[in-house]
Amino acid sequence: MLEKIKKIFICFCVLFTVFVMVIIFTPIANIMAGFLEIEPKYEKADVIVVLAGGIYPDGTLSSFSKERMLQAVALYRMGYAPKMMIIGSSILNGSKKLADAFTESTDDFKVDVVDSIAMKNAAIKLGVKKEDILIDTATTHTFENIKKAISMMKENNFKTALLVTSDTHMYRAIHVGIGIYRLRGWI
Repeated sequence: MLEKIKKIFICFCVLFTVFVMVIIFTPIANIMAGFLEIEPKYEKADVIVVLAGGIYPDGTLSSFSKERMLQAVALYRMGYAPKMMIIGSSILNGSKKLADAFTESTDDFKVDVVDSIAMKNAAIKLGVKKEDILIDTATTHTFENIKKAISMMKENNFKTALLVTSDTHMYRAIHVGIGIYRLRGWI
Protein backbone atom coordinates (compact mmCIF):
# COMPACT_ATOMS: atom_id res chain seq x y z
CA MET A 1 0.00 0.00 0.00
CA LEU A 2 2.79 2.41 0.94
CA GLU A 3 4.60 1.59 -2.30
CA LYS A 4 1.45 2.39 -4.31
CA ILE A 5 1.05 5.77 -2.57
CA LYS A 6 4.70 6.54 -3.25
CA LYS A 7 4.25 5.78 -6.99
CA ILE A 8 1.13 7.94 -7.16
CA PHE A 9 2.94 10.79 -5.42
CA ILE A 10 5.94 10.58 -7.77
CA CYS A 11 3.62 10.46 -10.78
CA PHE A 12 1.76 13.52 -9.49
CA CYS A 13 5.04 15.42 -8.96
CA VAL A 14 6.25 14.61 -12.47
CA LEU A 15 2.93 15.63 -14.06
CA PHE A 16 2.79 18.84 -12.03
CA THR A 17 6.37 19.72 -13.01
CA VAL A 18 5.62 19.10 -16.70
CA PHE A 19 2.46 21.23 -16.43
CA VAL A 20 4.37 24.13 -14.83
CA MET A 21 7.15 23.91 -17.43
CA VAL A 22 4.63 24.01 -20.27
CA ILE A 23 2.97 27.09 -18.77
CA ILE A 24 6.28 28.88 -18.14
CA PHE A 25 8.15 28.07 -21.34
CA THR A 26 5.40 28.25 -23.96
CA PRO A 27 3.06 31.05 -25.06
CA ILE A 28 0.16 29.40 -23.21
CA ALA A 29 0.39 31.88 -20.30
CA ASN A 30 0.15 34.82 -22.72
CA ILE A 31 -2.77 33.24 -24.51
CA MET A 32 -4.56 32.66 -21.19
CA ALA A 33 -3.86 36.27 -20.11
CA GLY A 34 -5.37 37.48 -23.38
CA PHE A 35 -8.81 36.46 -22.13
CA LEU A 36 -8.46 39.04 -19.35
CA GLU A 37 -7.82 41.93 -21.72
CA ILE A 38 -10.57 44.47 -22.23
CA GLU A 39 -10.69 46.80 -25.21
CA PRO A 40 -10.29 50.42 -24.09
CA LYS A 41 -13.16 52.89 -24.46
CA TYR A 42 -12.07 56.48 -24.66
CA GLU A 43 -14.72 58.99 -23.61
CA LYS A 44 -14.43 62.40 -22.02
CA ALA A 45 -14.55 62.20 -18.22
CA ASP A 46 -14.12 64.30 -15.09
CA VAL A 47 -10.88 62.57 -14.06
CA ILE A 48 -8.31 60.06 -15.24
CA VAL A 49 -7.70 57.47 -12.50
CA VAL A 50 -4.29 55.80 -12.78
CA LEU A 51 -3.55 52.71 -10.70
CA ALA A 52 0.10 52.49 -9.71
CA GLY A 53 1.94 49.48 -11.06
CA GLY A 54 4.97 49.24 -8.82
CA ILE A 55 8.23 50.97 -8.14
CA TYR A 56 11.75 49.87 -7.32
CA PRO A 57 13.38 50.69 -3.94
CA ASP A 58 15.53 53.36 -5.62
CA GLY A 59 12.41 55.24 -6.74
CA THR A 60 12.47 54.10 -10.37
CA LEU A 61 9.04 53.32 -11.81
CA SER A 62 8.41 49.75 -12.93
CA SER A 63 7.53 49.16 -16.58
CA PHE A 64 3.85 48.80 -15.56
CA SER A 65 3.86 52.19 -13.82
CA LYS A 66 5.68 53.83 -16.74
CA GLU A 67 3.21 52.46 -19.30
CA ARG A 68 0.21 53.49 -17.21
CA MET A 69 1.63 56.96 -16.59
CA LEU A 70 2.41 57.55 -20.26
CA GLN A 71 -1.12 56.45 -21.24
CA ALA A 72 -2.69 58.72 -18.62
CA VAL A 73 -0.58 61.72 -19.64
CA ALA A 74 -1.48 61.14 -23.30
CA LEU A 75 -5.20 61.07 -22.42
CA TYR A 76 -4.81 64.22 -20.29
CA ARG A 77 -2.95 66.08 -23.05
CA MET A 78 -5.57 65.03 -25.62
CA GLY A 79 -8.22 66.62 -23.40
CA TYR A 80 -10.09 63.53 -22.26
CA ALA A 81 -10.18 64.83 -18.66
CA PRO A 82 -9.04 68.00 -16.87
CA LYS A 83 -7.78 66.17 -13.77
CA MET A 84 -5.66 63.12 -13.01
CA MET A 85 -5.81 60.93 -9.92
CA ILE A 86 -2.86 58.65 -9.16
CA ILE A 87 -3.63 55.86 -6.71
CA GLY A 88 -1.27 53.48 -4.93
CA SER A 89 1.92 52.61 -3.15
CA SER A 90 4.08 49.52 -2.82
CA ILE A 91 5.01 47.06 -0.12
CA LEU A 92 8.43 45.62 -0.89
CA ASN A 93 8.69 43.31 2.13
CA GLY A 94 7.14 39.97 1.16
CA SER A 95 5.70 39.09 4.57
CA LYS A 96 4.15 42.55 5.01
CA LYS A 97 2.70 42.28 1.50
CA LEU A 98 1.13 38.89 2.24
CA ALA A 99 -0.31 40.11 5.55
CA ASP A 100 -1.70 43.24 3.90
CA ALA A 101 -3.40 41.20 1.18
CA PHE A 102 -5.48 39.37 3.80
CA THR A 103 -6.20 42.22 6.20
CA GLU A 104 -7.67 45.67 5.93
CA SER A 105 -4.92 47.23 7.98
CA THR A 106 -5.00 50.95 8.76
CA ASP A 107 -1.28 50.89 9.50
CA ASP A 108 0.19 53.89 7.65
CA PHE A 109 3.70 52.49 8.08
CA LYS A 110 3.07 49.42 5.91
CA VAL A 111 4.10 51.26 2.72
CA ASP A 112 7.78 50.99 1.81
CA VAL A 113 7.79 53.23 -1.28
CA VAL A 114 5.17 55.56 -2.68
CA ASP A 115 4.50 54.92 -6.36
CA SER A 116 2.00 57.75 -6.67
CA ILE A 117 4.53 60.46 -5.73
CA ALA A 118 7.08 59.20 -8.27
CA MET A 119 4.33 58.92 -10.88
CA LYS A 120 3.12 62.45 -10.07
CA ASN A 121 6.65 63.80 -10.54
CA ALA A 122 6.90 62.02 -13.89
CA ALA A 123 3.50 63.39 -15.00
CA ILE A 124 4.55 66.93 -14.14
CA LYS A 125 7.76 66.50 -16.16
CA LEU A 126 5.58 65.31 -19.06
CA GLY A 127 3.41 68.44 -18.98
CA VAL A 128 0.57 67.79 -16.55
CA LYS A 129 -0.16 70.79 -14.33
CA LYS A 130 0.68 70.13 -10.68
CA GLU A 131 -2.72 71.45 -9.54
CA ASP A 132 -4.48 68.97 -11.85
CA ILE A 133 -3.05 65.93 -10.06
CA LEU A 134 -4.56 64.28 -6.98
CA ILE A 135 -2.70 61.41 -5.32
CA ASP A 136 -3.24 58.67 -2.78
CA THR A 137 -0.14 57.51 -0.92
CA ALA A 138 -1.48 54.74 1.30
CA THR A 139 -3.32 52.05 -0.65
CA THR A 140 -1.37 48.96 -1.66
CA HIS A 141 -3.63 46.59 -3.61
CA THR A 142 -6.46 46.69 -6.13
CA PHE A 143 -9.35 46.54 -3.65
CA GLU A 144 -7.95 49.42 -1.58
CA ASN A 145 -6.99 51.35 -4.75
CA ILE A 146 -10.50 51.24 -6.18
CA LYS A 147 -12.14 51.95 -2.81
CA LYS A 148 -9.91 55.03 -2.37
CA ALA A 149 -10.48 56.20 -5.95
CA ILE A 150 -14.25 56.05 -5.45
CA SER A 151 -13.93 57.93 -2.17
CA MET A 152 -11.73 60.64 -3.73
CA MET A 153 -14.12 60.97 -6.66
CA LYS A 154 -16.99 61.58 -4.26
CA GLU A 155 -14.93 64.12 -2.26
CA ASN A 156 -14.10 66.04 -5.43
CA ASN A 157 -17.58 65.70 -6.96
CA PHE A 158 -16.31 63.74 -9.96
CA LYS A 159 -19.05 61.72 -11.65
CA THR A 160 -17.08 60.00 -14.44
CA ALA A 161 -13.60 58.56 -14.75
CA LEU A 162 -11.26 56.98 -17.25
CA LEU A 163 -9.46 54.10 -15.54
CA VAL A 164 -5.86 53.50 -16.60
CA THR A 165 -4.13 50.26 -15.65
CA SER A 166 -2.49 47.41 -17.56
CA ASP A 167 -4.46 45.31 -20.06
CA THR A 168 -4.57 42.21 -17.89
CA HIS A 169 -5.25 44.13 -14.67
CA MET A 170 -8.23 46.05 -16.08
CA TYR A 171 -10.63 43.09 -15.77
CA ARG A 172 -9.90 42.69 -12.06
CA ALA A 173 -9.96 46.44 -11.38
CA ILE A 174 -13.35 46.89 -13.06
CA HIS A 175 -14.89 43.91 -11.26
CA VAL A 176 -13.52 45.02 -7.90
CA GLY A 177 -15.09 48.44 -8.51
CA ILE A 178 -18.43 46.92 -9.44
CA GLY A 179 -18.26 44.74 -6.32
CA ILE A 180 -17.55 47.74 -4.08
CA TYR A 181 -20.44 49.65 -5.63
CA ARG A 182 -22.81 46.72 -5.09
CA LEU A 183 -21.66 46.21 -1.49
CA ARG A 184 -22.33 49.86 -0.73
CA GLY A 185 -25.63 49.91 -2.58
CA TRP A 186 -24.45 52.42 -5.19
CA ILE A 187 -25.67 50.27 -8.10
